[in-house]
Amino acid sequence: MLIALLMKLKGATMGQKNPVKVIILILFLGYGISIFWLNNVQKKSIALAQAKIANLGDINQDSDVNKLRAALTQLPEAIDTLEQVIQLPGVPLQPVSREITKLNYQLIAVKRKLYLAEHGLIYLRLAKQSAMAAALLVQNPPHPVETWYQAQQKWQYAINLLEKFLKKVCHIQKLEKN
Repeated sequence: MLIALLMKLKGATMGQKNPVKVIILILFLGYGISIFWLNNVQKKSIALAQAKIANLGDINQDSDVNKLRAALTQLPEAIDTLEQVIQLPGVPLQPVSREITKLNYQLIAVKRKLYLAEHGLIYLRLAKQSAMAAALLVQNPPHPVETWYQAQQKWQYAINLLEKFLKKVCHIQKLEKN
């Protein structure tokens, strides 16, 4: 097709001097070259964004808080890289759009997991502290009834915290399934 266009250009410039055809042909060639260049820029941008998050591994299976925090900073950087791709009319941005959508979903999942991990750790720490306080309180029996009552309240508080933690886990798992 390019050869046919060049032959028309050659015929238009040699035999007939029609500058409008030459200008239109040059514009089409320039637009075609720019589309080719933009496709290469898109591929390089996708590769660069994937390189930024490559060291994260599979963040969908990981629950390490430090890795999730790293993902929380690296995913928006990768999304910003993809959003800066130049757009031309007539050039499909589907590969870039798909990658942005995929990274946005990963970012939402990371935020959920990080929230659960951080808040879950708080509930677990508080439950552990309360349970340890109850255990220390009744460590050397015999104790008066009031001491056993205080220990029972501390154990109940620890159990309530663990139940809250489990409810949050179940709620987030239901959200992830939907």
